[in-house]
This record gives sequence, structure tokens and C-alpha cells, in this order.
Amino acid sequence: MEVLDRICAHYNYSPILMRRIIKSTAHLTLCFIFNLIPKINDKLGMEAAFLPLIAVIVHPGRRFSATLKHAINCIFGLATGLVWALIAREIARCCISNKNASDAWLYEHEYRGFQAALGIMYVFEFFMLMYHGWMRSVNHTYFSIVFPTFLVVHFAFSEDLNVDSRLLSKSYLVPFLLGIAMAFFWNVALFPEFGSKQLGESIVDLIQKIRNQLDSTTAFWRNLENIDQEEMRKELKKILQSKDKLKSSGDTSNTVFKESLYELSYSHLPPQSIDIVLDELNKMLPNIYGFVNSCHVLYLGLSNDKEMDFLTVEREIEYINKEKVLSIMRSLNKSVTEMHSEIVASLRFVENGIIDCYDVKKLFEEDKEELKKGLVHQKEKLNAALSSLAFNFEKETNGVVRAQRDIISLDDEMFILSSFLTNFKNATSITLNLLDKTDILLNLRHTKKFKTIHLNFFSGSYKNHNKSESQKFNYAPSLPSIPDFRNIFQESNLPHLIFGIQVTITITISTFVQFMPESRNWSQNMHNPWVAFVAVLSLEPSSGATFFVTFLRIFGVIFGSIFAYITYLIYGSEKHGNIGRTVGAVIFSTFFFAIPGFHFFLGTPRYLKSAIIYIITIYVVFDASMKNDDIKQNFAKRCFACVGGVVALIVQNVIFPLRCRLGLFKELGFSINAISQLLAICFPGVESSTERIEISEENHLKFAKIVSEIDHSLEKIQEFKTFVKHEPKLKGEYQPIDPLFNDCIRILKALLERCELIESLKYTAGNEMLSTLQKEPKIFKHRQTTIISLMNNLQIASLSLRNKTPLPPNMLSSRIAHRKMTNSIKEIFDDSTIPKPQSHSMVRRTSSQIYQQYTVTFLKDKLLAWNSVNSQLSEIIEFSEELIKINLQLCGCNLFRYGFLSRPNNDMSVAMINDDFNVDEEDNCYSDEVHDFDDNSDDIENSDYEGGAPLSRLATLNKYVTLDA
Repeated sequence: MEVLDRICAHYNYSPILMRRIIKSTAHLTLCFIFNLIPKINDKLGMEAAFLPLIAVIVHPGRRFSATLKHAINCIFGLATGLVWALIAREIARCCISNKNASDAWLYEHEYRGFQAALGIMYVFEFFMLMYHGWMRSVNHTYFSIVFPTFLVVHFAFSEDLNVDSRLLSKSYLVPFLLGIAMAFFWNVALFPEFGSKQLGESIVDLIQKIRNQLDSTTAFWRNLENIDQEEMRKELKKILQSKDKLKSSGDTSNTVFKESLYELSYSHLPPQSIDIVLDELNKMLPNIYGFVNSCHVLYLGLSNDKEMDFLTVEREIEYINKEKVLSIMRSLNKSVTEMHSEIVASLRFVENGIIDCYDVKKLFEEDKEELKKGLVHQKEKLNAALSSLAFNFEKETNGVVRAQRDIISLDDEMFILSSFLTNFKNATSITLNLLDKTDILLNLRHTKKFKTIHLNFFSGSYKNHNKSESQKFNYAPSLPSIPDFRNIFQESNLPHLIFGIQVTITITISTFVQFMPESRNWSQNMHNPWVAFVAVLSLEPSSGATFFVTFLRIFGVIFGSIFAYITYLIYGSEKHGNIGRTVGAVIFSTFFFAIPGFHFFLGTPRYLKSAIIYIITIYVVFDASMKNDDIKQNFAKRCFACVGGVVALIVQNVIFPLRCRLGLFKELGFSINAISQLLAICFPGVESSTERIEISEENHLKFAKIVSEIDHSLEKIQEFKTFVKHEPKLKGEYQPIDPLFNDCIRILKALLERCELIESLKYTAGNEMLSTLQKEPKIFKHRQTTIISLMNNLQIASLSLRNKTPLPPNMLSSRIAHRKMTNSIKEIFDDSTIPKPQSHSMVRRTSSQIYQQYTVTFLKDKLLAWNSVNSQLSEIIEFSEELIKINLQLCGCNLFRYGFLSRPNNDMSVAMINDDFNVDEEDNCYSDEVHDFDDNSDDIENSDYEGGAPLSRLATLNKYVTLDA
């Protein structure tokens, strides 16, 4: 193991990938040797070539749980297909009188019965193909189930009708089950990979990446006055890159945990025990991402560097008073440094606890009793550091910030500081919980003196992990649910039905000769079932994917046939071969063909579909040549199978073509609409001022479910975007739209990230301040307008993309409403603007009473939490405006044709209306305040608004923004 790791390190190659390639190659080589031994080959039945095929489908180059999943799926597909094929053949055999006669004899003497038998088998084939296409379209991970079903049914129907059920069952069961059993053997015997063994390592790696991210982000804030803009830019790039690695590490940890729940593990603690620690780490990740976002926004505010910002719209925070930020951070530097060091030290204790509980490789030995005592002491130190930071922040803000009028202004530095400090505080609270959970694990570990066997096959997790579609392929065993045939013709099921029809038509065209009495013998001689094999592997649910995959399949078939030809020349033949030539053929095919094939199969997902058929073709052609000793003919027949790929390509683009571009637009529309649903959960209470605005447990679970759906949709968007450039475009000029789609994906991920952070802040900390202010009519009105206009704009963009229709000419401005809401709250906390209480029979609480209530705690948790949420909301509004701007380029916009709004918007036009066409250009100025024109409580004539407001924010007097095409 160590020697292999050193070799991989020397050549900069992944040691895990190298081990998996060695395991898979050993498995495939042994299967190939079994084919070369005549006695074993005879025992394998009529389809001995299926043994190396199964060695590729269920290969040992995975974790044990993933191998178990594919084995269960393959056995389920094998059993389903075998039962279906045997039933069909027995019914078909009832149409003929002589059941022991060959197909040639039946064609000569019993044509009608033979024709009826083939027709019955095709009916069963038709339903199998519809089932195959439907399941593949529903979820591509079901391919490991329906592909063995297709193989068994289609190849069983190509056999003569005089083959009895016993011989047929043996021909498929023996190679399938032997290959699966050998895969388990190599998976466990050679470089075993158990999820439960890697569970501790993956979580330790996640903790280390969290510590590194904390180090870099905290250093970025502390060293503001010591580095110039260029150094800040370099540091920010490193932070953003490490953020992507942190996300990958978090996904890996959740994947390994899920897999370990379905394994037989031998350890002190069962894998599900670490669930309590992983839960807290998943809660901490949004706060770590919040650190990175605050660093990014801080840099943009200080430098105004547009190259580091992918948004083209105006940001609210563009000019930051650097001296003010530095003065606050300078005073908090000692407390922040102390807090950071204590968090990092606490995470090291958690890391050591995980290492002790889950037998991770240790760099040094540590006394367990000292570790437990250190945990208790560390909690005390962390609490003290948290109190010190809170005291210093209150002292500093009381002296520097509180006296200023613009304390809640959208342009204020407190938004950025609040985002940083709130995430810092929440990360500290979660770290305290991590110490408690680690203490629980250590106590449980000390009760387990010896390792025991933990059977986790039937245990599940109550957690709802976010899984991408690609990760689901390696997840624990799961069988698909039976579709509801009553809803089969619903619009949501139409793509699945279409793909099922496409699969059926493709295979029918490719192999219709197999079910015709006149051409059945020719079909068997030409190995026509392999044409269907290539066709079904080439056909994908979209046109662009089919173009790309067909090229890869044909490439793999041709080169696999060439290398099979070379291997056979080395081997000689079954009659003239000897042990030396046999060994030479095995070694040559292993080192020069199999190992490179598995490198592309396991290490390069882009070329996986070419590598898998390339490896299979080598051994299929070789095995067929061993039987008839005619390698040239088998080489030509295998290349003839590429016709199946051409047929799949034609069918996909002629019969109900499914375009990647259409799927891309629909998935984008779905994701944007789902984001609007997340906003509805994050900002409740827009229906009534008396409605509660806290996030309930039910909404918290609903939020996690929607996030999972968005993750899945983003994976589909990325998949469609990859293949959309391979599609033919018949109308219009070609325009490179990849950059637009890339920007859409980045914006959607940023929106999802901000929503998760807001939900985390409001779910854990609550929002008592806004709960009180919600009862103020003016604040409620502006808050309601902000959220509803934001959701409305996102839903309009979603519908525009889904239906490919232009945007309307007028859309609500959520930015203006957000400014009004912030200014209204600012007025409440401004002593000079507190209105006198009015005498009513039902006296409500005045602004001064609210102010007095929050005077003490205003600059503490409530202000920090509200400022941080408001800062994230401001960014969400900016991202939504950028999304609509991209939508304009993709779908266009319906412009006003007549009237004032049909003219180019400019400052002069708005000023002319407000000044009753008496325009004095020198007197026009921009307004800082934005008011409702329909607000009865405001005196329009005495307002500060003088016209000429920026038209990108205030296009008409009815609070609409007119979008320019």
C-alpha cells in the first residue's frame, strides 16, 4: 500500500483511482482466463461472453456499498428479464407442434406456427422496451436495473425455440452470478474500501477544510490595513477556490455516511453514531460560506473591481468608508483573533475525538482522559471568548456607529460587518454544540472495549441529505417505485413516454429481422442482437446527448474490435494455441488494453460511455472468434453493429425529438420558481401584519426538500448545457449562448446560497425585532411590497423561460420597496424623527416605545441578525435583477408601442411630468429618499422628491421598472 502510494505521489496520480483500476483489471482478467479454459467455458452455457460483460457492469472498483447496490440492481434486472423471457418463450412454443425442432426446420415445415411464435415474442419485447425507456428517462440510475433486463430478454428471444427453459436459465444465471460473486471477492480481498472505514477520514478532512477556510477568511478581515488591493485580490481568489473544495468535501462526507449505513462494518462504534456530529457540521457550512461571501462583498466595496464581480447591475454597497471599517475591526482585532483561535482549537478537539472514535490513522498518540478534560476546558474558554467579543463590539459600536444617523442605511458598512460577525457568532455556537456531541461520542466509545460487527443493511437515516443526480448513482441500494399507470398520460410523464417510444422504435428498426421467419437465420449469423446492444447504449433522452454518446459508442466499438483482433493474433486459435501464447494474450490484453480502458472508465466520466463498450467489445469479439475461428468475420460483424448507433441517432432526431435547449429552459424555469418558494419560506408574514414571521419546523423541513429539488435541477441544467452545443440548430444564426447559461447557473447557486444562509439565521436566531416592527403599518406595507415584488419578478422570469415568451414591459421594482422598508425602520430608530403619539381610542405602541424597548439590545444580537438578513436580501435583489437582464437576452421583451412609456426613458421626461413641463435642468438633482405616490400619510407637495431619480430604479410614477430590450 505504501509503495503504491509513493509511486502515485511521484507521478501525481490518484492512489484511490490506481487501487480501483488494479481491482477491476484483476477481476476482468480472471473472467477472461475462465473464458480461455474450455471446461469452464462449457459450464458457462451458451452466452459465456456475458462473464466479462458483467465484470464491467458490476466491477469492484467502487466502495463496498456501491458494489452491493449495483449487484442488487443487476440481480433484480436479471430475475425480471429472465422471468419475462421464459414466460414469453413458453407461450410462443405453444404455437408450434414440434417443440424439439430447430428454427430452420420450423421455417420449412411449420411456417405459420413459427411466424405466430415470433410475433408473440415481439409483443413481449415491445412491452419490455417501453419499460426500459420509461425507467431510464425517470432516473438514469435505473439503467443498472433495466439494462440487464434488456440483455436477457433480447438475447433469449434470439435463441432457437427448441432451447428449453433450464438450459436458457443456466446460460444467463451462471455468468451473471459468477461475475457478481467474483466482484465481491475482489472488492473485499484486494484494497477493500468500506464506507464505514472512510467515514472518519472524510469527516476529519471536512473539519480540516473548515479550519483552513476560517483561517483564510479571518486573516482577510484582520489584515485589511496591511495589504494593498492586488494582494487582497490574490487572497480572495484563494478563498473562493477553497470554498469549492469545501463544498466538494461536504458532499463527499454525506455520501460516505449514507453508503456506510448499508454495509457490514467492523468497528468500535456503528457508523450512524456520527450522525450527531455530521448534522452540526452541515449546519456550520452555510455560515462558512457566509464568511466567504462577506469577504467578496467587502473587496468589491473597497476596490470597486468589476473584474471580480460577475454582476453587471448596480450594487447597493459600492462605496465603503474604509477608515470606518478599519476603525471597528482594529478595536475588535484582539477579540476576533482570540475567538478565531479558540474556534480552531475546538475544532482540533473535535477532530481528535473523531480520530479516536473511528480509528482514523493517527499522526501522534493522545491520552484519552486528557482529551475529555480538554473538551470541558475548551468549552469554557470558547464561551469566555464569545462574551469578550460581544462586549467589545457593543462598546465600539456605541462609540463609533450609534451616534450616526445612517446606522441602517443600505450604503452603510454595518451590513458587511454584521454579516461577518453574525456568521462568526453562529459558527461559535455550533462549535460549542460540536464539543458537546464529541463528548457524547467519546463516552460511548469508552464503553466499547472491543470492536464488534455492525449490521447496517436495514438501518436508515432520518436525515434528508441534499444529493445531486450524479451522486445518486453511487448511493445505497434502492429499488424504483412502480409507476402509477393511471397518470401515465399526464404532461409530466410525457417525456418518459416519448423516450420509451423512441427506444421501442429504435430497437425494432435495428432488429426487426430477428422476428421474421425468412431472415431469422441471417440475423443469428450476423450477431444481430449486438446491433440492438449498441443502439440501446447510444440512445439518450435528448438529441444533443445522443449525438455525443453515439460518437463515443462507435469509437469504442471500432477500437475495441481492432484490439480484439490484435489479441486474437497473439493467441492464435483454440486448435493451434499453446500455454505460452495464451499467457501472452492475457498479459498483452491486460496491460495494453484493459488498464487504459479502466483508466478512462473510472477516472474520466466524460469518456465513460466509450470506455465501457470498448472494454466489452474486446472480449466479446475474442470469445466469438474462439467458437468459429474466424476473427476477420467477427471483426466485421462487430463493426456492423455500429449501424445501431446510426439508427438511434436518426430516430432521436426525427421521431419526437427531445432538444437539450428545451430541457435547459424548462429546468432553468423550474429552479427560478423554486427559488421564489424558498423566499416565501424565508420571509413569511406578507399576507397580514398579525401573521407570525418565524420559520416553523414544518417550513424548515419543506425548505430542505425544495433545496434538494433545486440541487437536482442544477445537475440537470449542467447536463443539458454540456450537450446543447452538440445539437443541430436549423433556424436562426448561431450565437454562443454558453456564457449566458453559465451566468444563470452561477446566479442560481448564489441565490440558493443566500437563501440557505437567511433560513439558517432566522431559524436559529429568530427575528424578534422585525416581529415587533411588523405591526407598524408603514413597515409592513413596504416589507410586503419588497417580498411580493421580488417573488413576482422571479416567477415572471420562470414562466418566460418555460414558455419561451418575452418578458412584460413593466415589472415591479423590489429594490425601491426594499429601500423604503429600510428607510422606514431607520426613521423609527431616529430620535429626531419620532412622531408624537396620536390620541386614539385604541392606542397602539408608538415608535418611541419600540425604540426604548430595543435601546439596550439594539446593537447586539438583534441588530446583527437583522442587518445580516437585510444584507443577504439586498444581494438577492441584485441577483434577481441580473437574472432578468440575462432573461431579456434569451427571451426578449414586449415593449410599449404607444404613449409616454414607448419613448426612451430619460431624466428629462420624468422631470417634465413632476415639474408640469417647466424644466430647469440646473435645478434637477437626485433624491436619496423614495416615497409612495399613493401613500395618504405623506404630503406629496412637501416631499423631498424633485424628479430625476435614476430610471433604472424608478421608471414610471406607478413604481414600475420598464425594461429596455
